Amino acid sequence: MSSQQKLGTPIKSSSSSSTSAPPPSSQASSTPPAPPVIPSTWLTSSEQRLVISAIIGLIEISKLWDTFSPLLHLDITPTWSSSSRIQGPYSVISWTIFEIILVYSISLLRIPMLSPSSKQLAVIAAGCLLINSLCWFIIEPSAFLFSINVVGPAALGGEWYWNWLYSIKRYSQPSHLEGVHKIRLLPYSTATLNPLSLTYCIPHDSSGPLYIPIVFNNSIPEEVSYFVRSLETGHATLERISGNQMKKSPSRTPKLRITDGNGEEDYEDGELSEEPETDPLSALVLQSEGGGVNFNGNGNNHNHNGLEIDISKLPSVKPSDSLSLIPRNLANSQNVLFLTINKPSLITLKSVKDKRGDKFNITPHKEAIIIECPTGGQFVAEEKQDKLILKNDKSKSSKELRCIGEEEIVKFQVRGVGPLKVGWKKKSYGTGNKVETGLIEGIEEDLDLILHQESVSGEDPIDNLPLVRKDKVSRTHTVPLRVSHSQSGTFTLSLTSVTDSLHNTYNPSGHSSEKIFNVISRPSVRFDAPATIQLLHNQKTNIPVHVVVDGSLQQDLEVTYAFEALDGKRTTKKIKLSGKREDLVISEPGTYTLIDLEGACAGGVMEPSSVTVQMVPLPTMDMSVTTLHEW
Repeated sequence: MSSQQKLGTPIKSSSSSSTSAPPPSSQASSTPPAPPVIPSTWLTSSEQRLVISAIIGLIEISKLWDTFSPLLHLDITPTWSSSSRIQGPYSVISWTIFEIILVYSISLLRIPMLSPSSKQLAVIAAGCLLINSLCWFIIEPSAFLFSINVVGPAALGGEWYWNWLYSIKRYSQPSHLEGVHKIRLLPYSTATLNPLSLTYCIPHDSSGPLYIPIVFNNSIPEEVSYFVRSLETGHATLERISGNQMKKSPSRTPKLRITDGNGEEDYEDGELSEEPETDPLSALVLQSEGGGVNFNGNGNNHNHNGLEIDISKLPSVKPSDSLSLIPRNLANSQNVLFLTINKPSLITLKSVKDKRGDKFNITPHKEAIIIECPTGGQFVAEEKQDKLILKNDKSKSSKELRCIGEEEIVKFQVRGVGPLKVGWKKKSYGTGNKVETGLIEGIEEDLDLILHQESVSGEDPIDNLPLVRKDKVSRTHTVPLRVSHSQSGTFTLSLTSVTDSLHNTYNPSGHSSEKIFNVISRPSVRFDAPATIQLLHNQKTNIPVHVVVDGSLQQDLEVTYAFEALDGKRTTKKIKLSGKREDLVISEPGTYTLIDLEGACAGGVMEPSSVTVQMVPLPTMDMSVTTLHEW
C-alpha cells in the first residue's frame, strides 16, 4: 500500500479497473466491404439488383415455357431455345450446373444482397437440382419413376402428367368401374383443299376473282390460315380469314353444259342453259351419273365405272366455273367454302380452327396451283430496233401485196405456261376456197438457263430455288412463222388457238390475229410485133407491148426502152403499162429495144424484145415523052 493513499479510500483492484474500461469497437477493427465491380456512378446497387433479377427471371421463364409448352398443344413454331428444354436426366444436370455457374458468376460482381456465401451457394444449388428434377418428373413421370406403369406418350394431352397418380391409386380402387364417368368425344374434323386436285387459271385481263374450294368435315371452321406462295420468286405470305368471310357455295349450282363424250347432251335439272359451256371439265366433274366424277373423301377422283380419271389431262378451271366444279356426292357432315384468289400463286393450307379452338386435320399433299391463262395471238406489225409494235383490233387488216414464189417470216406474240402450241389457218378466196391448217409446237424457254441467269445476277437466291415453281410461270414468247406464197390470189393467215402445257386453250379473235395477203403473179413484157415494121413519111405507127401474166394486171408497170436512130444516136424512154396490152407510138425509124420492167412483182423482158422500124422510101416516077410521028 502506498503511503500517499488516504485512509478510508477504497482500494481499486486491477480486475475492476480492467473491466471498467470500454471495450474496443468491432467496426473499428473490421475492414469495410469491397465496392461492386460495376461502378455506382453507372448503376446504383438497387438498379444492379433489378437488372440481374430480370435476366435470371427471363432465363428461368424461358426454361419453364420450353419445357411445358408441348403439353399445351399450342402448335408454336420451335425457336432456338426449344432444344434446351428439360427432357431427361442429362438436361437436368446440365441446367443445374449452368444455374450454379450463373449464380457464382453473379456473386463475383459483389452486388449488395446478391452475393451469396459458400453455404448459401450450396443451398441454392440443391434448390436448383430439386426444381429441375421436379420439372422432369412432371413432364416425364414414366421416365422418372421406372416402377410406375404409364401408357401413352406425353403428346396425348395436358392431363398426361396426372397418369402417375392414377396408376398409384389403382391398388386402392375396386376391380370394376363405379360412379358416373363423363367422356367428351371430339369429332375427327378434316379440311381438304382443292378436293378434285384441279388446276386453276386467271385470264390476263380478268377483273373477277377465282374461288378455290375447301371441303370441311364434321365441324364448321372459325379461322382458316393459308400460305400464298409466288410461283416465280417462291416467297410466301400467310393469310388468315374467318369462316364467315369465306365464299359459300351457291344454293343453286350454276348451269353448265354437260356432255358424256358420245355426242349426246344432258342438262342439269332438265333445263337448257341459255349460255352453255363446252368446257370438258363439265363432262368429267359435274356429271353426277354415267361417266361423272365422285369424291370419296380421300382426294381421289373416280368415275362410276371405277376407272380413275387422269386429272393431268383436264384443262384448268376458269373464274366463271370455279363455283361449280366441286364434288357432287358430299356427305351430310361435309360442307364447302371457297377461298378468294385474284393472282397466280400456289395455295396451301396451314391450319384450320373451329369455334372451340380445336384444330382440323389438314389433308396432306393438297395444294391449288393458280396460273395465268394463255393469251396473245397478235401479229407483229412493225419492228423498230428492239421494240415490237403489235397489230391492234381497231382498224381492219389491209391487204399486203406479195409475189408468187416468195417466202417470208411473220412474227406473232403469245403468252402462257410453256410449252405452248399455236394453231394457224391459211384460207384462200376465189375458186375452190382452199383452207390450209398447221400447228406450231414446243414454244418454251430454257428453264435451266433462266434459273442460272437469275442466280448469277442475284435475283433469286440458290436456297429458294426448290420453292420456286417457274415451270408454272406464264411467259411472253415472240414466235416466227414461215409463210410461202405458191399461187396467186387473196389469202388470210389467222391464228386459231393458243394451248399451254395444262391443256388450256385460248382462241384469238379480231384483226390483230390475222394477216391478209394479195399474191400476184410476176408479169413479163415483150413486143407483140414482127421484127421489122415499115414507117411512112410524116406518119406514125404503133408497136404493141404485151404483158405476159396470169389473170389481169393488178398493178401498173413501167417499161424502159431504148431507141437507136439511124445516125447512131441512142436515147432511153419509159412507158406506163396499165393493161395487158399497150401500144408504143413511134414516128421515127430506128431500133426500139425493151430494157427493163419496173413495178410490183415485176418480172423480166421476154423475146421478141427488139423491133426495127424502117422508113418506107418515097415513091419515084420516071417519065419519058415520045413523039408519035404520023405514018
